[in-house]
Amino acid sequence: WANAAYGSGLWYARRYEDAITQGKVALRMDPQQLWAHWVLGLSYEQIGSYPEAIAALEAACKLGPMQGWLGHAYARAGRYADAAKILEELEDRAKQTGAQAFNLALVHVGLGAKDRALHCLEQAADERNVWPLMAAQALPQFEPLRSEPRFQQIGQSLGFS
Repeated sequence: WANAAYGSGLWYARRYEDAITQGKVALRMDPQQLWAHWVLGLSYEQIGSYPEAIAALEAACKLGPMQGWLGHAYARAGRYADAAKILEELEDRAKQTGAQAFNLALVHVGLGAKDRALHCLEQAADERNVWPLMAAQALPQFEPLRSEPRFQQIGQSLGFS
């Protein structure tokens, strides 16, 4: 777990190649380490290695609830039908359990649907669901939204800026 956590720190620091190396170390120690698959998937996605990103995130989804991340990678890779299928699954799950705004926003932003992604983040803000909003402020996946006034307003409303 510590190796995967270190890999995620490297990913957050935008050191994607180093994060990939660390994720591979973690998987050699424990092939079922969810966070190692996650780190690999997100790091590969950021360097444009979509087949590797998708393989890692599909493995992560078998171990835990990582569908939003996988949907984003599908969208970025041009696999729009797969991304749409994940959106449908997440929307169905949201009707039953709620709390899918962040995951829905991830897939929407990957698809380039800024308005829908912002709507999901606004919904999280209305629910005072702070973690996803803090994450969205820092994650590279949400870079396309950073210049949007609505995105900036969400952060300001919660005291992030």
